[in-house]
Formats: sequence, C-alpha cells, structure tokens
Amino acid sequence: MINKKSSIIKKVLGSKLEEEGFEYQGYNNKTWIFKKKGEVNQEILILEYRYDSSYYTLLLSGTSAIPASMLDSSEKFMGEYWHIENDDDFEALIIYFLELIETKGLDELKKVNVVSKNYIVLNNISKDIYDKREEIFERFIEKHPQLPVDDYSLENINIWFDFIEKEYDFYSCGDIINFSEKDLRDFEDVSVFLSTMLEKHLSGVWVKYDFDDECSVVIDKMCSVNKTINIVAILNSVIERGNLQIIKSIFEDIYRNRIVR
Repeated sequence: MINKKSSIIKKVLGSKLEEEGFEYQGYNNKTWIFKKKGEVNQEILILEYRYDSSYYTLLLSGTSAIPASMLDSSEKFMGEYWHIENDDDFEALIIYFLELIETKGLDELKKVNVVSKNYIVLNNISKDIYDKREEIFERFIEKHPQLPVDDYSLENINIWFDFIEKEYDFYSCGDIINFSEKDLRDFEDVSVFLSTMLEKHLSGVWVKYDFDDECSVVIDKMCSVNKTINIVAILNSVIERGNLQIIKSIFEDIYRNRIVR
C-alpha cells in the first residue's frame, strides 16, 4: 500500500518539484519528504495521520542552525487533514496538493524560516565584537576610568550595573531593530565590557561558533550555573523586557557559584 502511494506521489509531484530544486527523500515515519537544500533547508511534507491512514495533510517546513526563536516562522500547514477512501482518491488529493504548492505553497515557503531582523542585527553585532573586542574594551575603560575592573565582586557588579543604568538607555528601546547608530555602539560597548569581566576574572575564553558566527564567553571557574555566557543574547532579552536586573542577576549568580582556587 505504501509503495503504491509512494509511486503516486513521485509520479504527480516528482518532476514538478524537481524543477523547483526539491529532491525526493522517500517515506519515513508516516511522512513523504521533498527537500531543497540551502542556507535554510526547505521541505514539502505529506503527512499520514498517525491514528488513521485514510487522512493526509500537506506541510511546508524549514530547518536551519538558527534558533527557532529567531525565526519569523518555521512551518506552515496548508490546510487540515483530508480523508481518502482508495488509491484514486489519494491520487486526486496529491494532484490537489500540487495545485496548492504551485499556487500558494512556493510563495509560503519564502516566508518559512525567514530570519528575523533581530537575529540579523544580533549576528552582525556578534561578528563585530568578537573581531574588535580588545579595541572596544580599551576604548571603553579609557572613556570611563572610574569603573573598577580589577576584581569580580558583588560590590563591583553593583557599580557596573548602576553605571550602565544611569549612562545608557539602549536597554529600554523595546526592540533592537529600533536602535540608532549610537544605540548600536553603546550595546557593543556594554556587551564587550561585561564579557571581558567574565573573561579576565573567571578564566573565560572568547569563542565564536562557525555555524552562525555568534560569540560567547566560556567560563572555567564555575560550578552550578551555565558555563557558556552569550552576553549579546542576554542583553537582547534585557531590551525586550526593559529590565537590567535580568543580566545583573546572572552576574550575581555567577559570583555566588564561582570556584575559588
């Protein structure tokens, strides 16, 4: 039965989807799969209802290394489940699916796994601060010599965040895509300063991940809290909520859970 349905799907959809760059991947886990590879892998899926093999639906999907929270959309159902009685009904349904794909689906796929503007901005910031982190840090402490940088303590953490709250307002913008050029520079400066404090005082190492260019500081002197700290991503959460306490609490937890050697 599955072989018959697979033959119908390949006959009706195979050559048409191949023209659009999709390759037939076969049948797996009650799903027929066509995939188009790229920076974002696009998929056209025909799903058999898990509890009743007489019901089928069409799903458009996309996969990438980018976190789903940074995507505008990751999948799109093209309707509910359709009921079929026999192979003739199934072929008629697949022909209808082809019509849906050609008239709506290919356009909808352009919206699936579209990277959000926020992610693009954050990604660019990560690239900049990783490549220019030493230069940015030196410029920052020269501009603000009153900031203590010789120790990672609760007292200093309070001083750092009181200063950021008084001197900067980028964290209250609500959305990073609304940033001015000054906001972007301020965001980079604060990201590098806080990350460098982790690096210098907690045996941290800057890392950049090849698959998405994000950078983080991996901390050695830690025990019960996360060792990898992505300041850029955390500050983005601060911006969305307008609350610096989010990141200050993380720094306080790091202090309390540090390993003293």
